[in-house]
Amino acid sequence: MRLEGIHHITAITGDAARNVDFYTRVMGLRMVAKTVNQDDPSVYHLFYADENGRPGSELTFFEYPHANRGRAGAGMVHTIVWRVASAEAVAFWAERLAAEGVDVHRDGDSVRFSDFEGLTFELAIDDSPDAPLIASHPEVPREFALQGFAGVRAYSVAPEASAPLLGVVMGATRRGEAEWELRGESRGAFIAYDAPPQQRGAQSSGTVHHVAWGTRMAEHPEWDPHLRSAGVQTSGIIDRHYFHSIYFREPSGVLFEIADDGPGFTVDVPLDELGSVVILPPRFEPHRAAIEAPYPPARPPCRLAVGGPMTRDSGTITRERNAAGAFVRQTSAFRDRVTADGASGYPAVAGRYHLYVSLACPWAHRAIIVRQLKGLVDAIPMTVVDPIRDERGWRFMPEQPDPVNGWELLSEAYAATDPAFDARVTVPVLWDTETGRIVNNESSEVIEMLNSEFDAIAGNPGVDLYPADLSDEIDELNAWIYDAINDGVYKSGFAASQGAYEAAVVPLFEALDSLEERLATRRFLFGDAQTLADWRLFTTLVRFDPVYVGHFKCNIRRIADYPNLFGYLRDLFQTPGVAETVDFDHIKRHYYVTHEHINPTRIVPAGPALDLTTAHDRESL
Repeated sequence: MRLEGIHHITAITGDAARNVDFYTRVMGLRMVAKTVNQDDPSVYHLFYADENGRPGSELTFFEYPHANRGRAGAGMVHTIVWRVASAEAVAFWAERLAAEGVDVHRDGDSVRFSDFEGLTFELAIDDSPDAPLIASHPEVPREFALQGFAGVRAYSVAPEASAPLLGVVMGATRRGEAEWELRGESRGAFIAYDAPPQQRGAQSSGTVHHVAWGTRMAEHPEWDPHLRSAGVQTSGIIDRHYFHSIYFREPSGVLFEIADDGPGFTVDVPLDELGSVVILPPRFEPHRAAIEAPYPPARPPCRLAVGGPMTRDSGTITRERNAAGAFVRQTSAFRDRVTADGASGYPAVAGRYHLYVSLACPWAHRAIIVRQLKGLVDAIPMTVVDPIRDERGWRFMPEQPDPVNGWELLSEAYAATDPAFDARVTVPVLWDTETGRIVNNESSEVIEMLNSEFDAIAGNPGVDLYPADLSDEIDELNAWIYDAINDGVYKSGFAASQGAYEAAVVPLFEALDSLEERLATRRFLFGDAQTLADWRLFTTLVRFDPVYVGHFKCNIRRIADYPNLFGYLRDLFQTPGVAETVDFDHIKRHYYVTHEHINPTRIVPAGPALDLTTAHDRESL
């Protein structure tokens, strides 16, 4: 498998009208598609390219009206390099851009400039064998026209961290100390890394959102398992109707996509009509009138979800259901890592990171417990959000305001990291106060980092919840428990059809029955020592009888009906420092008040009467 250079580059604009004028009239590109961001159809998505809309020339923009000016920083692309044919072409563009009032920097056979929002470009003479990808424009002679992408330059604090992914997994060829080329049969492009500025980046208008690398349609399905086998966390294959996508973040922080080369925009309109009408994937066609309606001068604080009005927390949950009514959890968006040696660009330093959590959320509860057991309370400050989540997501409480950024909503952390983010805002969030961005919001990875990467500053460095000799077995058991139990309760509770509910609740109790047998002969899941697997299971078990039995209809049996599981739950609860992390008031109020589509009365039940402090008698195991 080979990647065919850059497929497209997506950036952000705050002014679609000026954006269209600059890239069509000034830069001579053809608008080949007016469509929507398929993850948020309230956002327009504009595509510019050569005359035929071919991969390798497509520059696209998400429009967020009135978005603040962004700036490139570590983990972001700072310059897009276009190909031109000659020194005469460089001179043509230097003169043309200067005449438009653009600040131009000429450097030999290249020219640098930025658009009206600060997105930076370089035009460089092309010496590759690649076919020119040219758009027709009455004011731009063909011999001077842009010919497609040569590559991109990004900022990285540790470019060598990206080398294994680029060179070994993606098949790139090293061209310099921090420069790589990805070349296939028809075209190629490079990515080069430069030292970042001191000022942290801010992704907003005038910045690159992601870089998509191209591949053949026949090879595209092979890339996802190939990446995953190398340990890369991906979005899975997403059908975009016009092409297929796989998203992942490379170690320096740049968001990558792998996109195939078909079927293209002509699947909807003839070649000569590209860009003349709004094109929509079939699932959005019923909402064409709403999508094409002019935007108001300023957007309301909460966007309308296509398909109906967004009620309390229902809009994003609806997006996480498939056609059969089954709940399919979204993939965590931010997957960078803190490392003990700092090779990732995020060194394990006391006071640098801040943990945003909810006492109600089982995924965040994992991180709270591991932080407590490792003795990281002083090294990693923590803020608890309000247990009641509305359509805006998690919010900070007046009695515990955000001490880092003064935000009202946790969604502001997501917007600061990626202004184009439009999915459910989740906890935990591991926030880097130095770069001003989310490091990671995937709970399973956050707890692994808390366990292994912060020992130098931990109060209890000898506590190892993920021993190397058991790691493979722990991973295997965790995957089974996650699917059947941790996520199984949600798949039962959020099911929108009887079939989807039964397909989740039956395996859930089969898994609990199996664990009841396992725990008959061992104190914890792997013997006499606690591991991350125990704490990942605990946060579901402790919520089971108070919430999941009634609210999520997981009522075949209670945990209290399982002698071994209930004793195991009490044993873990009584571990020093753990009981203080369990807040049943937050837990019950969150589920019963937030999920209005399940509990429209929002009445919080008084029970059950659950005493987890009684003797468990499991020490002998």
